[in-house]
Amino acid sequence: MLSPIENPRYVLVFKKYKKLDYKNSFACPAIFGQKKEIVEVFKNNLRGRIGEFEILYTRNEIGRKKLIKCKKQSFITKNEMALKRKKKISVFE
Repeated sequence: MLSPIENPRYVLVFKKYKKLDYKNSFACPAIFGQKKEIVEVFKNNLRGRIGEFEILYTRNEIGRKKLIKCKKQSFITKNEMALKRKKKISVFE
């Protein structure tokens, strides 16, 4: 769940004041992402601990657009890109 968003079947997006907060979006783990019923149970377990989430199915046109939005804005993806960025070595080091 804390890995960067790549190509999951379902994405969990945090709801903040009845709006989707794409910065706090997570890829649903593949072990839970086989059936929507299992993802619903996972979401309900997270509700008590973290807060309200919305499930996005990414295997259709609307879901793909929202998946791209999640990839662009997700904190976890941005953090992973910053960590894996190649370190530039200057001439003076």
